[in-house]
Amino acid sequence: MIVGKHDYIIEKLEGILKLAKFGTLGSSDPERIMRMLREEDFDLLLIGGGIEPHSRLAYIEYIQSHKPDVRVVEHYGGPATILSEVHGALGFTA
Repeated sequence: MIVGKHDYIIEKLEGILKLAKFGTLGSSDPERIMRMLREEDFDLLLIGGGIEPHSRLAYIEYIQSHKPDVRVVEHYGGPATILSEVHGALGFTA
């Protein structure tokens, strides 16, 4: 699951991940994000660098409390590093 500040960046990251055969869902809307955190099944939460600190903390705390098996990646770089970050978080080797 991808959360970010800008939909066009989320769409770009979704495209990269889909090409690598990952299923994706994402949003920039805080209410939708919280609903997705509660209702959707996913293995990884990718938080974009534009997310405000209080929202970032709320998402991470929710995951830690309710879905402790979900890995969290705080992504601050560009799209070039996204696959290596996701692979690393999920324990994939090159």
